[in-house]
Amino acid sequence: MFEPTFVSPLPSLAQSARAARLNVARLLLIIVALVSFVEAGLSYRFNLREIDRGLAGEVQALRDTGFFVDQTQLAQTRERMRKVAHLNFAIFATLSTIYLFSGLFIASAPVALPLLSLILYISSWAIFCVMDPANLFQSIVIKLLVIPFLFRICLTGYAFSKGEQTSELNSIHTSLRGRPTGFLIVLLAYGVLLFSTVLTFLSLTLQETYNYDIDETAMFLGSGAFCITLVALTSYLVAPVPKLPARSDLSKRLAWSLALPAVAASVALSISYTNLLNSYFQIPTTYTLGSLFASNPLYIIAFYCLIPATYEEFFFRRNMLNYIVPMTNPHTAIWLVAAAFGMSHLGQIFSIPYLIVAGALFGYLRYFSRSMTLPIIAHTIHNSAIFLWHFSHTP
Repeated sequence: MFEPTFVSPLPSLAQSARAARLNVARLLLIIVALVSFVEAGLSYRFNLREIDRGLAGEVQALRDTGFFVDQTQLAQTRERMRKVAHLNFAIFATLSTIYLFSGLFIASAPVALPLLSLILYISSWAIFCVMDPANLFQSIVIKLLVIPFLFRICLTGYAFSKGEQTSELNSIHTSLRGRPTGFLIVLLAYGVLLFSTVLTFLSLTLQETYNYDIDETAMFLGSGAFCITLVALTSYLVAPVPKLPARSDLSKRLAWSLALPAVAASVALSISYTNLLNSYFQIPTTYTLGSLFASNPLYIIAFYCLIPATYEEFFFRRNMLNYIVPMTNPHTAIWLVAAAFGMSHLGQIFSIPYLIVAGALFGYLRYFSRSMTLPIIAHTIHNSAIFLWHFSHTP
């Protein structure tokens, strides 16, 4: 005799609970987007007023001392500064739009979109601090509240995509001992990496403002040593790092054979992009590092090419990429890590779009070769080629 079988409603109830949490995550992302857009608009208006006020003060000071002010040059300076303000607003308005898009369409990519928002939010705060150190303490309470929420949203999205309870994500959130591991440590290290750079620029600002005697070479070497130590410590704490899926020998051979042409194309894109920026902002083409390269090429190759390429590749293309690939698909993971890589270059703010593309190139070389050797070599060649180009264009 046929007897009906009853399916437990618990799985559907659990999925409904996860969907409800995802809706809360959507609302929080939309709120973050609106707050960020309002902040960008207020900052834009404030910057325009400060440009006019600052230039007016400079002009008045020059006239009081009997100097003649060239109105044409003054207009060009004002236009150049306003272009920078326009571009800053466009960048941060775009970020706000990304947060809004992530909130509206979080169900379509519940891991990638919140993770992208978290990376961009932390990085944009660091960029604001480099542009104006006073931003380090402005709205710090709000930002320190938003960042943990964004991290929690990432875990919620992962739970929704995998159909698991957030509390069961021990491999992502906590270990069996209850201490932060893996993905959380990598994100914390990324934040420390960003704000160590912010402190470096803050030191330079204090030097210029208060005439402090700071050895810039020693400071940058110390910053590099700190980054190396941070990457090594992160690699130790998250060990063993999840392995990437195996690839065929053919894909490995293709990665090695196409690496050099790809790097050459990337360098050409970098030069074109730099020239475009220089022409738009009317920046004089002076390359101090090119002069330094002429006097000590081995120093430049070692400290500006090989060493940064090594620790950046180990951090972004090993520690970070290997943790994000299992959470989403490889291509999404590569571009998310590329975004984090590009946004970490706080001293080259307007080069970030190109650096994201370069980071994606190194990520694909890492993924298809299944080796750290190839992206490190490619990154070193890329940096060296850029410096050689600077050297060849140094007056």
